[in-house]
This record gives sequence, structure tokens and C-alpha cells, in this order.
Amino acid sequence: LLNDGVTEVVSTIDNNTANPNTDMTGWVLKSTMFIVPSVNDLPTKARDTSVAITKGYHPATNFALSSPYKGGAKYVYSEGNKNINDGFTCIRGWLLQVEKGSVTPELAGAKSDGVSNDTSAVQKVLSSDYTSVEIASSYIVSEVVADKPKLIFGGGSLSKPVESSGYAMLKITSSDVTVSNVTFLGEYANATRVSVAGSGCSCILAVGESSLNPISNVTIENCSIKGGKGLAIFAKYIQNINVTYNRIRVCGYSGATLLSCIKGSVVGNHISDIDSDSGAVNYYGISLTRDALKTHAESLRSQSIIVSNNTVENVVKWAGIDMHAPTDCIISNNTVRNCRDGIYCQYDSSTSTTNQFSENITIANNIVYGNSQATNSMYGIASIGLATLPNKNITIVGNQLFNCGRYGSVGVGALHVSNTIG
Repeated sequence: LLNDGVTEVVSTIDNNTANPNTDMTGWVLKSTMFIVPSVNDLPTKARDTSVAITKGYHPATNFALSSPYKGGAKYVYSEGNKNINDGFTCIRGWLLQVEKGSVTPELAGAKSDGVSNDTSAVQKVLSSDYTSVEIASSYIVSEVVADKPKLIFGGGSLSKPVESSGYAMLKITSSDVTVSNVTFLGEYANATRVSVAGSGCSCILAVGESSLNPISNVTIENCSIKGGKGLAIFAKYIQNINVTYNRIRVCGYSGATLLSCIKGSVVGNHISDIDSDSGAVNYYGISLTRDALKTHAESLRSQSIIVSNNTVENVVKWAGIDMHAPTDCIISNNTVRNCRDGIYCQYDSSTSTTNQFSENITIANNIVYGNSQATNSMYGIASIGLATLPNKNITIVGNQLFNCGRYGSVGVGALHVSNTIG
């Protein structure tokens, strides 16, 4: 009750210390304040600027839980928007008020119960004008797209328990996107091995149209990715890409692949167990490449990428770190263990008329441990060009190689250099 002895006000925040007689911050007139269980209970009629607090987006289903409601929020009524209902920012004229700077999928109706498919709700927050999305809980999704600049962070997870083909759990098509501290769980998240690889499937796919129309400034950091059918991280046609300090394991084709990416880093990642029973021929821990079937202008060589301080383990059917025609890249201080090939640098295609070679590559101060089975151990470090398309200016210095190469096999050395100039 205000000092006039008549007007009653209600606080919209806990422990409000503002004096409503002089400062109405966090206070509303009681006659314009509603507290309702869910968005379905928002009044159909109200005065402009009326305030409503929802306990949750959906009605509670289990009051035995410590927090039976999810997605509760504050709304302000706008008569002019009473016919609008997008299920998120405006519900029959009630405008969502975001006071902490970020939004969660629960505000758009996500149930995050481990059973419901929350694709629609997650997509709504990603496509909204809010620049910060908190993945705070666990959400089952089919495929969602970050099509606007966004910080996607949280500590929660996106999961895809149902096997399918040709998907990306999170597809990034916009510049200026950061994904930080989010867990991605693919179809094989509860397995120790992928059955059938899917090279067209990605847990995170960040993609521009081509080198002629790339996106820029994409960061994927401190994420955990497990059980993806194909590529854990696939970055295509990006300027300034940073893949740092992620934990990637049990994926069916590749850990981190950068195709026609210009400037960036792959640093501090731990990648292990990239393999499958079938569905792929070669497998990669980290790969720098281009599309050899496109023109040089459409698909540039990956360039100015630093690959450093990564640990890559158990890529037993191909390469720990693989390069197909990059240029001006540094591969340093990595540890590669139990892979068929340790660090491999070559051309992108032996048959394409638009093929390219590797150039100006420094491979320095890495440690490579060969495959524990001699028959599966190939090159420790290799620079292999074509006679008609040799690699150029490859520097290999200060590396340590253990149990690499294949004894008695011609042309399979621990350190192997062929068709390379400089």
C-alpha cells in the first residue's frame, strides 16, 4: 500500500528493495497484475501495459518435482498485438519480457523432458532476434538452424536418438555465431562404436554457399560431441573459423573437417574413436580440404589455419590429421596416437581437372605414436604429391615418431616424402 493509503502495488521480482512511492522499478499496480499457471491461462482481455507472470509455459504435470514448471516468464499486454500468437515472443497480445539478456527454448514451449521432440521450440529461439540463446537443459531435436548472429551457450545438450540420413543436428548458416559449452549426442551416444557411417550427417554443420559467398566468424568451443553418425564438426566456406577445446568421440566419419576455410584455428581438441563398421572408406580425426570437383574460385584451398595442441587417438582406418591441398598452414605440438597414418599432407584429387596440391605447410614439434598393430601402421608423417602436381614448400621439423611405418613394405616410411618440392 502506497503512502496515499489507497493504491496497492505488487512486486514482479523477488526481494525488491525499490521504494514504490518514489521508484516503481519492479512494481506494478495490483489491478493490472496477473499470475497464471501457463501461457494458455493468460487473460484474453486486459488493459494496455498490464503485466502477467506465468509459472511455466505448459501446465505442470508432476507436482512431486522440485520445479514442476518450466519456461515461466513475464509478459506485458499490448492491445494492438492481440491477434498475434507466434508461440514465443507474442502470445495473443502478451509480449514476452526478457530481463536477463538470453532466452531458453522453454520460453518457446520446449518440454526438455527426454521424450518430447523440441525441434520447433529450439528453432524459434535460434531464429529470433535475441542474440543469446541458453541451452540450459536437454533437448531432443531433428535438425535446427542458426540463421542469425547468435551466442549459443549453456551446459545443456541437443540429442538425436533416432537414426536418419542427411542431417545436421545444428546447422549454422549465418556469420557471427559462437557455440560454447553445449553437448551434442548423436544416434550412437550410448555405444562404443558406430555401425554405419553417414558422411552426409553432421552434429554441427557450419556452411556458406561457396568460397565466392562464405560466412565468417564462427567459433565452436568447449563442446562435447559423441555418437554422431558422420562428421562431428563440418565447416565449409568460412572465413575465420575457430574450433577449440572440444571433446569429440565415437563418431562415424570425421572429428573436425574444414573445407575451403580461410584463417582460423583448430586448437586444444581431444578427438578419439573415429570409426564405423561400414559406410565409409577413409576416416579422419582432423581434416583440412577443399572440393576438388569445383573450380578453384568456388572452392578455395583451406588457408592460414593453425592446428595445434590437439590430441587425436584411435582413427585406426586412416589419418589422425589429414590435409588435402591446404596452403599456409601450421601443424604443431599435436599428439597423434594409434592411427593408421599420423599426419598426412597431399593433393586433393588424382583425377579431377581442378585438383590442387599442398603448399607452404609447416609440420613441427608433433608427437606421433603408430598403431599398436603393425599391419595397421602406415606413415608417421607424410608429404605425398603427384608427379604432375607435387607438393611445394613442406617443412617437417622437430617431430617425434614412435612405432610408425611398416617394416619390409616399400614406400611406407615412418617419415615419408615423395613428389614434394622444397
